[in-house]
Amino acid sequence: VRFRDVANMVPVLLQLGTYVSPVFYPRTLVPQAWLPVYDLNPMVGIIEATRWSLLSLGPFPSGPVAISAIVVVS
Repeated sequence: VRFRDVANMVPVLLQLGTYVSPVFYPRTLVPQAWLPVYDLNPMVGIIEATRWSLLSLGPFPSGPVAISAIVVVS
């Protein structure tokens, strides 16, 4: 029973992760209190690093990129 529930939850969690990823809005719009939780999304670091490399706005987002690298490696 537990494994059948996981199969139903995976598509919902993936869709939620897609909506939470900062593709159309900058990371600066997220409230400061929610940034540690928000940075756990591995796409945040990748998208912010791509945005930084193309637009060169502000300092390099090393925190989110490091979290993305740790999530990918583990």
